[in-house]
Amino acid sequence: MIELVSSSYQRAFMFIKQLLESYPDSERLSDYYFWYGVLQYEIEKNSMQTIMAMRQVDIDGNRADDRLFLLAKVNHDQQNWREVNLSILNLKKLYPESPYLEEGLYLQAQATFEKKQYNSALEILSELQNTFDPLKKPVRAIDLRVRVLMALQKYEQADDVLRRSITMHADFSLIKLRIKF
Repeated sequence: MIELVSSSYQRAFMFIKQLLESYPDSERLSDYYFWYGVLQYEIEKNSMQTIMAMRQVDIDGNRADDRLFLLAKVNHDQQNWREVNLSILNLKKLYPESPYLEEGLYLQAQATFEKKQYNSALEILSELQNTFDPLKKPVRAIDLRVRVLMALQKYEQADDVLRRSITMHADFSLIKLRIKF
């Protein structure tokens, strides 16, 4: 596990594979599969292997919220919006204090937007804003809120959000979005 901290991912990947092969009955097998899945995602970019590894992680273990979040990320990358929603709903329900919840809610809002469920996306964005104020990455949430409002043809409301947000977050992407209006 020391190799993971040192960022030598290729070497860590090799060691995790060896652990899985050498200790199939280990009480830490769930942890090995978790890290194997993380490395599959980070190094190999292999979504299917990541999902398969996450299925081997103990759903009640100490990596359960990490597992749900990683599944949401993988499914988001694959544009499997339904599965993103399911993973984040479980994360919210089972682990309301998870450190992954803020990012998870954003992914859920984005997935809901992609499914063209605009009102639900706005609700999730409001939950995100109300739960985590201030947001770690406010600009992308503002951008998504504006895109949702535009999809709902609420142009004045979208413009108002942009005007207020530009004064608080002088980010070029928000200014550019306002100019496109």
